[in-house]
Amino acid sequence: MIRIRCVVWMCLGLLAACGSLVPEAPPAPATVTARLGGALQVSPAPLEFGTRKVGTANDLSVTVTNTDPIEDITVSSLQIVRDPNGSTGPFMLSSVPVTPLTLKAGASASLKVRFAPSGAGNFFGRLELTSDVTTSLSSVELSGTGTVDTPPFVLSPSLIDFGVRRPGSPSTQLQVTVRNTSSATVVITKVLSTQGAFSVVGPSTPFPIDTGATETLNLVFTPSSLEQFSGELIVENDKPLTAHVSLSGSGGQPSLAVVPDGGFLEFEVHAGVPSSLPVTLTNEGKLPLTVNSVGLTGHDAAFFSLALPTLPLTLNPSASTLVPVTFSPTTQRHYLAGMVVSSDDPKQPTLFMELVGYSVCSDLEFSPGLLDFGVQLQGTSSVARSLRITNGPWLPVTVSRLEIEGLGTSPFSLVPPPALPFTLPENQSKALSVTFTPTETGQAHARLVVTCDEPGAPKVVLDLSGTGISSVLSVSRPQLDFGTVVLPGFAAGQFTLTNISQESIQLDEPRLENQDPPAQFRANLETDVLGPGESISVDVFYEPGVSTAAYATLVFDTVVPKLPRAAQVGLRGQALDSLLEMEPVDALLDFGRVDVGKSSQSREVRITNRYSTPRQVSVRELTQDVFKVDASGLKAPIAPGQTATVGVTFAPKKAGLIEGELLLQASGDEEPLILTLKGDGRSIGLEGGSGCGSTGGGLAVPALLALLVLGSRRRARG
Repeated sequence: MIRIRCVVWMCLGLLAACGSLVPEAPPAPATVTARLGGALQVSPAPLEFGTRKVGTANDLSVTVTNTDPIEDITVSSLQIVRDPNGSTGPFMLSSVPVTPLTLKAGASASLKVRFAPSGAGNFFGRLELTSDVTTSLSSVELSGTGTVDTPPFVLSPSLIDFGVRRPGSPSTQLQVTVRNTSSATVVITKVLSTQGAFSVVGPSTPFPIDTGATETLNLVFTPSSLEQFSGELIVENDKPLTAHVSLSGSGGQPSLAVVPDGGFLEFEVHAGVPSSLPVTLTNEGKLPLTVNSVGLTGHDAAFFSLALPTLPLTLNPSASTLVPVTFSPTTQRHYLAGMVVSSDDPKQPTLFMELVGYSVCSDLEFSPGLLDFGVQLQGTSSVARSLRITNGPWLPVTVSRLEIEGLGTSPFSLVPPPALPFTLPENQSKALSVTFTPTETGQAHARLVVTCDEPGAPKVVLDLSGTGISSVLSVSRPQLDFGTVVLPGFAAGQFTLTNISQESIQLDEPRLENQDPPAQFRANLETDVLGPGESISVDVFYEPGVSTAAYATLVFDTVVPKLPRAAQVGLRGQALDSLLEMEPVDALLDFGRVDVGKSSQSREVRITNRYSTPRQVSVRELTQDVFKVDASGLKAPIAPGQTATVGVTFAPKKAGLIEGELLLQASGDEEPLILTLKGDGRSIGLEGGSGCGSTGGGLAVPALLALLVLGSRRRARG
């Protein structure tokens, strides 16, 4: 076929070269044809749908032709895709032949492509064909434009922002103009707002608008809360076609803030020396704030003054103004007044700031500024702590009183108390010493108060604190549980002893109390001296000798200071021969009397695994064959906390008491579980020709007499 095709084309080429035998080709048709590969053509291409209204559809026909004069072409697939995501968009195949489609030489096939826009805009796509004459997809570009009906009127402006309004306060009216842009009268049938905070004030619907005429709609914004509001104004005619205006606004109010916050301004100066501090008024709200007045009030208002701006004063959002406050004391005492600010802040129209002034006792001060004794053993005195009281550079000062104030009897003491009064010249100091002797446990607080000799002078105060403790030792674990130990093993535990006092302590040898049974526990102490805050690890060992629970109390006494039972730790442990538990708990299974030649009912032995890992249990030995064991329950390992059962029966072969043992071995255990088995074989017939069993003769004799009597009666009847 290939050779014949080549010959045909060669002949046609020669005829074309001669010119006299082949007529000229007719002019190309007006329709554009795309060559898709090989001899396959599609027409028209590209496929342009032009403009279509949204919601309508248009179908265009496409012809696919096999222009090869000899061979067939097979089209394997036809599909429409849209760039860039591969979806079809508004294009689809409305009429398409079944694929695969075989086109004979010179044959054609038709299909239809539909354009149905769902929205306004330009749309593009591709018609893709796959055939056996091309190695890649062949495509025809698709295009179309979707349009929507435009309402015959326009709204102006398209966006209205009402800004910030107080909640519940209507805004001024803002206007929207409706203009008829058509050549006919427009009838407006609906005017509404999608958000209730925006209301429309205007003509009642329906109302007409003549060609080129306008109508005005008035809008009002009334916020209901302090938040942002948004919505739309919708205007609709009788077609119906709509136009929209975006609406926005927010609820807000002025808000006065004062710095320093907390409502408190404090001065500390020397008598006769004025001092100024700034107060900042800020509008932290969303609307302008009007400050109407700023004034002073209180008993000592005359000793304070304000540098005021011109009032009333309007502060825009985030704006601030400074109000300097000056304190001018005349004597050494405590002064108290207030600053009052009046504004249109709806939450706090009147704001009050307390003004406090101290005219200090020269420059007396303590060093350090705080005396904390930490922890101290109840009933003992701490080391004396030193401090200094120092005068400043201004004037000599006379200390008339020096005392410790607190609730009840103070555990703090001046040692020794200084002689009073005493005078401190400028820049001079005096050393003092204080001790802490707690009489009870818990935190203690007091104040060392210095009083000057000037009338009305404030006091100088040093805070004192400390904590009383009942012991100098703390333990990290007041209870030490060693858990379960399998004999002949042991267990070790550890805890920490800490010196919580401020002094070094010396430990006595630890001792064990309340041991049950004795000699089960022992403790090792590496050192007997602990400095303040130091800790030591104590190792304790549990070495049981018998299978039982053990208890004890490990007691620590201190030699320095002398304190019995400064700390104690409870000890406990449990020793077992094995962590496998067996029921019956007495390890005895007594079957009682069972007739010779018969078997007892099966008795159950329960084995519980108390280990933390599975254990495989098996029958190690059975010493008497008259006892039978059903160990099918032991095929799988026993999981932790689970129980397995073993069945045991007794089938005596002769009369008499029989004893044996069942030995069960668990993986990982050295010693087996031993269960004692007992049973009594009972015979009720002749045994060995004597007519008496070893244990059953008392029953055999009456039975024999009964048989003799029965035989004599039968002979008499015969």
